[in-house]
Amino acid sequence: SGPWRVVDGHLRKAGDAGQGVNRELPHLGNAGQGVNRELPHLGNAGQGYDTPLRAYMQALSVRLRDVRITCGDWKRVVTPSVIRATCGGDGSVGILLDPPYTTGGDLYGHVDADVSHAVRGWCRTADASLRIVLCGFEDDHDELLAQGWRKVQGKAGSGSGYSTDVKAHKRERLWLSPACLGAQMELGL
Repeated sequence: SGPWRVVDGHLRKAGDAGQGVNRELPHLGNAGQGVNRELPHLGNAGQGYDTPLRAYMQALSVRLRDVRITCGDWKRVVTPSVIRATCGGDGSVGILLDPPYTTGGDLYGHVDADVSHAVRGWCRTADASLRIVLCGFEDDHDELLAQGWRKVQGKAGSGSGYSTDVKAHKRERLWLSPACLGAQMELGL
């Protein structure tokens, strides 16, 4: 008794309506199994095999394996507890901060220069072991140079970002904290 019935020699639940055909197909050997042959090789077009782009993307994937990218209020990701929780295997932490530029009034609809000042203030007092890169224009953060920071030319492409000034990329600078590796590391943090 119960919701079971014998269907095609198998015990099936009676409420199977709408479930399709629920019976085993008899094994008829390998005939009727479909076409089991390899497709002929027709070239690599569109498949991305061993292209420079594929190699670049694989290298980028490896490089960014332990990277966390965040957006929003910068203060939430520079707290000591968050920084300790995100240390890589070697204990080093790199932080890239890109606040609204104080001299970049043409970049944003609303410029809150206080954000840039606050970020710079945090950088002045941050743990000396952190590898910090701070983005800005020309002399936005030059006061950090007195604390051993280095300033290098930014690498943004011409016309990139939100600026309507096509020469803005020539004014971009990066300030690197003393813990950052040398220039030979190409800003690898």
